Amino acid sequence: MHSANGHHAIIESTGLISQFSSVQIEDLLTKAAIAANSKILASNIHSFGDGYGCTGVLLLAESHISIHTWPEKNYSAIDIFICSGEENLNNAINVIRAADIDGELSVQTIERCPSI
Repeated sequence: MHSANGHHAIIESTGLISQFSSVQIEDLLTKAAIAANSKILASNIHSFGDGYGCTGVLLLAESHISIHTWPEKNYSAIDIFICSGEENLNNAINVIRAADIDGELSVQTIERCPSI
């Protein structure tokens, strides 16, 4: 029997993150991945133009981190899905929390990949 320890965080932000440029978004997601002890395989961040937000994903050896921002609504949705332990997930969440200095952050966590 194989046991996996996947963890998924669903994060909603109503703060500064929604105003980030694509460069700032990539930097934030990279810092979160590093904090989670994850290996980045690829990065793709797309800006829809000034004032229109970004969408992006870091493909990780351990799964992924994704983001979608709506600056006109002061809202960002971030997913962090890793299979490298709950402590690593919490480290990544703390990086996101530190970037959301002026807003509210809502975090839901889900255990994924239950024992099979």
